[in-house]
Amino acid sequence: MRVLYDGLVYSIQAVGGINRYFAQIVERLPEEVTPILLAESQRKLAFPQHPRLEVTLSGAPAWPKPLRRVARWLGARRIREAYGRIAADVVHPTYYGLLGRMDIQQERRPLVVTVYDMIHERFAAVLDPHGRHAAEKRQAILAATAVICISEHTKRDLLERIAFPEHRVWVTPLASDMHRVVPAAPDQSPPQPFFLHVGSRAAYKNFDRLLAALVPVVARSKDVRLCVVGPPFSRAEQRRIADLHLERHVLHGGYVTDAVLARLYRDAVALVYPSLYEGFGIPPLEAMSCGGVVVAARTSSLPEVVGDGGLLFDPHSTDELAARLIDLLEQPTDREEWRRRGRERARLFDWDHTTAQTVAVYRAAAAGTRHRLSA
Repeated sequence: MRVLYDGLVYSIQAVGGINRYFAQIVERLPEEVTPILLAESQRKLAFPQHPRLEVTLSGAPAWPKPLRRVARWLGARRIREAYGRIAADVVHPTYYGLLGRMDIQQERRPLVVTVYDMIHERFAAVLDPHGRHAAEKRQAILAATAVICISEHTKRDLLERIAFPEHRVWVTPLASDMHRVVPAAPDQSPPQPFFLHVGSRAAYKNFDRLLAALVPVVARSKDVRLCVVGPPFSRAEQRRIADLHLERHVLHGGYVTDAVLARLYRDAVALVYPSLYEGFGIPPLEAMSCGGVVVAARTSSLPEVVGDGGLLFDPHSTDELAARLIDLLEQPTDREEWRRRGRERARLFDWDHTTAQTVAVYRAAAAGTRHRLSA
């Protein structure tokens, strides 16, 4: 079976969660599956690794600025021509559109679309005020032979918003290999004790709630800190931290390597993940796999991921979050039990199993199968 991966996502981001998702899937494909990647030739890409990976590079020529409009038109034409030459049994786009400005609804080969979340629909006013992203996603879903969702919650969210046959939707949870990473040296961590926040701090991530909850924690322990990994603080965040008198207690760690992140997960009192919505939630899984303690919001897909391997809280309750943090800070023996439970929970998520489920979807789509596959 030949699977064509349309590499649109590599034109959007050089690295990221979606890139890792496809890298993990492609790397583990069985011998009977040949992956083909179509990508833009002008991009510096970190390709997935597979012994039989076939890569087709096409796109716009590197012409000077006055000719770039013509170059883009020619590049789109070249991609469409390359696309038509590739023999494939299944097409799996890396995002919700196709390279070469092609209409995804015109694809006649079996089409498998992965839906990562419905966040642009849930927070449209902030993330997608003109509805363009949601419209593109909807078009891709309705064109699909089969849809893969990365959590049961994402599946429910999708079916609530789009009239798509449920028996053509499969759930293949993500996994993490962070436990295989050799942690950086201990001096790469902040002074103990510290809590950890990882990733984006967009409004729906509920970071302001975490800052507010930190105030009573600091009142109990003057040495506690919050280490924040991710983009620089905005001016609004800096003002908020100052207004709460947390300047000494909130440290910005910037962007870090996996080795440093593995060390932070292990050394933190807990990873705190207060997000109001997640399609899956990779940082809690990574933390649990590294033997870290997790405190996560009791909402969307996070209970699916964390299960009984971490502590959950009402993401709208500052008091409940603060109480969770204080209890962990003052009861170190409890943390060891949560570390053990987190490791056990993380073992339930495995990339080999995810890939096997994905290949089963490919086979069903290629065969035109419409019945629900067993897990």
